[in-house]
Amino acid sequence: DPRSGNLVVERRLVPNWDIRRAVERFLRENPGYIPHGWPDRSIPSPQRDEFGAVEGPLPGGFKVGDVVATVLDQSWDASICLPKYEAGKVTGPSLLHADTMVRCEFLELGDVEVLHTMITRRNLPGAYQVGNRVISLIDHSCPRTHRSVKKGDAGIVAAEATVDRGQRLKVDFPNMEGLDIFPDQICPAELPGRFRYGDTVVSVIDHENQEYHLKVGDVGTVIGRARVDPHFRIKVDFTNIKALDVFPSQVRAQSNGQGNQ
Repeated sequence: DPRSGNLVVERRLVPNWDIRRAVERFLRENPGYIPHGWPDRSIPSPQRDEFGAVEGPLPGGFKVGDVVATVLDQSWDASICLPKYEAGKVTGPSLLHADTMVRCEFLELGDVEVLHTMITRRNLPGAYQVGNRVISLIDHSCPRTHRSVKKGDAGIVAAEATVDRGQRLKVDFPNMEGLDIFPDQICPAELPGRFRYGDTVVSVIDHENQEYHLKVGDVGTVIGRARVDPHFRIKVDFTNIKALDVFPSQVRAQSNGQGNQ
C-alpha cells in the first residue's frame, strides 16, 4: 500500500467508482482536455483480474453480454443520470454489492453499477425492444383494479413479462401499466410504408386466386403487421377479404372518399 507501506494481503483490485464518476464528469465539462499520459479521452472499462471470473448467473439471472435497458430514470447526482429505456450491456458482477447489483456499460456513462431490478433485457418476444411504441389489438379489463385497455390504445414496451417471459412482454398503456401481453396482441405504432393501425387504404392492384378477388379501388382498413414478412408487409381487412397481408406499394391511403365501397 503506497500510503501506509503495509504489504497488500490480496491481489484483487476494486475500482473507486466515486473517482471514476468524478473523472467522467470532469471530462464532460472539459470536452477538449486530454489527461496527461492518456492516449485519448476514453475511460477504459475496469479490468477484471483472474479472481474476478464470473461463474453462474448474476443477480436477476443476467449474464455477461446481455443487452439490457433501464426501466426507470436513475441518477447519482445532478450531472450523472440514466434515462428510462437507455440501452446498455452487462459487463460483469458488482464489485460492491454482488448479491443485488450488476455492472453495465452504457454509451454515455461507461461502466456503472445498477440494481438488477432497475434493468431488463432489451430484446423481447415478437422482435420488440424496450421503448418501442405499440398499439393494442385487443380489449382487456381487470375487474379487480377497474383498469382496462381498448383496441387501438397506444402503449410503450416497458420490460420483460412477469408471466410467460419467453412468450410475452410487458407494455405500459395509459390506463393500465405493466400489462403482460402476447406479441400478436399488439402491433408497432408505425408499420411498413409509414401506415398506422386503423388507416383506411385503397387497393392499387388487381389480384385473384381460388380464395379471393382483390380489385383496384377496393377499400380496406389496416389492422396490424403482417404474419408473413412482418417487417415489409401490413395486414389489411378489405370488405370481402379479411386479414390480407399486402406490401405497402400495393395500397395507398384513401383520400376524398375515393375507392370501391
